Amino acid sequence: MLRRRPKRSICSKRATPNSSPPSTSCNALTSGAAAIPPKYKELTGVALSIANRCDPCLVYHIRMALAAGATKEEFVESIRLAILSVGSITIPTARYGYRLLREHGVL
Repeated sequence: MLRRRPKRSICSKRATPNSSPPSTSCNALTSGAAAIPPKYKELTGVALSIANRCDPCLVYHIRMALAAGATKEEFVESIRLAILSVGSITIPTARYGYRLLREHGVL
């Protein structure tokens, strides 16, 4: 019989030994300036939003990536990475992302 592993937060003090106290949320530990610059975090958010087919998430991450200075080429590459990673099921969300970028004058 398989034994269940105990649940452990990926953002606990144990998982991040050089971070804030264990009560600090995962969002607080990863937002803002850290090892990965905000622009690249938001571009990752764009790719993950497409991979998860989350339109509201995509709107948010595109807006935040624009504010962080993401370029047309960076957006296109993020969108392509999502499609390549997950497959054709993400194409409708990717098209929505392209439409949002056109509306913001990026494309």
